[in-house]
Amino acid sequence: MVSADEPSPTWTGWERALAAITSLFLVITFPISAWFCLKTVELNENAVICRSGKIKPGGVRGPGLILRNPFVDKVWIVDMQQRAVPVERTPTRYDFLQSPSTAQTRDNRRVTVKYRAYYRAQDPVKFVTELKNADNAVEMAVSDKIPNIVSQLDLAQLTNSESCLASMIKSTCNESLKEFGVQITSVVILQLRVLPEDNNDEF
Repeated sequence: MVSADEPSPTWTGWERALAAITSLFLVITFPISAWFCLKTVELNENAVICRSGKIKPGGVRGPGLILRNPFVDKVWIVDMQQRAVPVERTPTRYDFLQSPSTAQTRDNRRVTVKYRAYYRAQDPVKFVTELKNADNAVEMAVSDKIPNIVSQLDLAQLTNSESCLASMIKSTCNESLKEFGVQITSVVILQLRVLPEDNNDEF
């Protein structure tokens, strides 16, 4: 929901007049207008209502039946269920000197990491206003962080505890994704492969 530190939206006189006129029209045309004003938000969803380009006070509505002015309100429905990044990635974005599918451990061993990340919307308002594509945001966050995390660990630490690696990825990525209203709920390491020291080919 909207943070208490954020100022309440202010509308111009023209915007207030337009909202009042359209609201009066909806009252006059009731009950026909009810078909256009009422919207059902499912149990696993939240609605974010924007009036004249500004988030309405209260921020998030639902689940349940919500009331909107179809002339000046726009409603975004945010699915709060957990979802998975659709593509299993082998990340290394900044590893230019080596194979683009590898990361390097603290003891200079190359490894490939394949994962699947599960995430959900944590803050519906930020999820709507800060993100264009949540899948890409999560994918990029994990892909950016894995090489840095792997570089802090020895090969023995990686191979002995994949769950520790998954936990580090989750906590590190959630710090950067918090401002976008997204939370990674779990990371599953699908494959952790150690490349031979004399192998210069891509995996």
